[in-house]
Amino acid sequence: ATPFPENILMLFYACRPDAFPFLEMDSIVLTMAMVFKDDPKGLCEFIKGLNKRPCAAIAIKIGRFLDEIDEEVIQTADELGFPVFIIPSTETLGRVYHRLLALLWNVRNKEILEMQQIKRKLYRLFLSGATLRRMLNTISTTLQRHAAVLDLLGGGIYENGIATEEELEKALQVMKQLETRNVLWPAVKTVDGSQMIIYPIEFIRENTYFFVLFDNHPAHSMPVMEEILLVIGTILYKNLFVIYNEIWGGNVFLKRLIRAKEGNIAISQLLAEGKDHGLRMSTVYQIVIGRFVNLEKYQFNGIQLTHREEKYISSFHSLKKIFSRLYNKKLVMLGDVENWQYVLLLQGNCEKIDDELEYISRRIELVMNEKIIFFMGGMCQSLTEAVSSCWELNGSINHMTKTPDTRVVGYKAKNIEELLEEIPQNQSRMICEETLKELAYPETDLQKELRKTLEVYLECGCSIAETSKSLFIHRNTVRYRIKKCEEILNMEITPSKPHFDLQLCLKLSR
Repeated sequence: ATPFPENILMLFYACRPDAFPFLEMDSIVLTMAMVFKDDPKGLCEFIKGLNKRPCAAIAIKIGRFLDEIDEEVIQTADELGFPVFIIPSTETLGRVYHRLLALLWNVRNKEILEMQQIKRKLYRLFLSGATLRRMLNTISTTLQRHAAVLDLLGGGIYENGIATEEELEKALQVMKQLETRNVLWPAVKTVDGSQMIIYPIEFIRENTYFFVLFDNHPAHSMPVMEEILLVIGTILYKNLFVIYNEIWGGNVFLKRLIRAKEGNIAISQLLAEGKDHGLRMSTVYQIVIGRFVNLEKYQFNGIQLTHREEKYISSFHSLKKIFSRLYNKKLVMLGDVENWQYVLLLQGNCEKIDDELEYISRRIELVMNEKIIFFMGGMCQSLTEAVSSCWELNGSINHMTKTPDTRVVGYKAKNIEELLEEIPQNQSRMICEETLKELAYPETDLQKELRKTLEVYLECGCSIAETSKSLFIHRNTVRYRIKKCEEILNMEITPSKPHFDLQLCLKLSR
């Protein structure tokens, strides 16, 4: 009385216990059980092996080698929940085989016709340039089930078909708790009596998009779902190039923005050019740069997108949606593809932005398996200062010698000594020795005293009296030492001449 499963893939004549290597999953086994004539325990073990494979069922013909099925065999099958069918002696295995095969062909033919119908409908829409929303509406109508595409990185709905708000909320709850790397797909989840089936849309290596069907009915056959997922994946891949064009436009404007530091572009012109990107006048600005630290060694290829470019582009799209939802028009997001980074221009007070950046960095590492670090510049009172801050912050990131331990790094402007430390040592030593002679790196006590006196003398504005007070020495001693310094440096050191080069080299040599 039990109907045969519709997902049986093949029928198999079997009468040997070593048939397992030849069995496909979801097979139904037909046998006369000749080798188990006086071995019910062997038949029990054989059924356990079929169940482990797993196979769909076993059908045993009685009357030839077995007159009836042993009670131990029935009990074993019942414990496993494994179907055992009896073929009466009046039937032949050949006739049963052909009847079952006809049934399977009818089921498979139905699947193929359904798949062809859906394929034609979806590809017709795709070639006409239909949006993903329209495609999902068609899928929902055809399958008679609500559908949506979720963006795991953005933490929300990428696109909705005709799913209800309640269904979408349940789906988001499931996705937040789902460890996607350790899941057998498709994942079937039930929340408050409502079932949803989740399929990964695999068009990038570290997947972030998922197709969700909402219903309590069994899923459609995998060939049908594979066609649907292929079309959706193709649309998402096409959208990557659309998003990349947007990123490239922002990349061009970013270069214009940075070149404004040279003073040849008016701020009013920048505001006019940046209007389409969301740039506006504000009383306070702040620059934030987010950089993918492991992608810097690769060259960005905008013609043939690899998984690296796909990660960068899809992350840009997801992050822009997040920032738009949180801060509306307070934030401008531009791409810097050459450096694998995003440049954020905060226009006004964006509350808890550092917490949001910390969360986003963790999500990207979890979902994309890539590390991104956000560097936050200081507050600026004008767009001109913000441009200078962007230039300085980017230069500081480029000169990093090691990757920061934190995900969000605060940045402050460097003082003169920190800037001098970035000059290569061989260059600085040569400049100092040329300017300060033996006072650059003194070796004798006399040279050290002369250098110290020279430093204080310059700091005191070349005042003999002030230098004498600072060093607690007689004025004549100061005059003598400065005279010796002038002889060594072959120059006159007086208040009437600027001596910035001497002060700079004294700091540099230190």
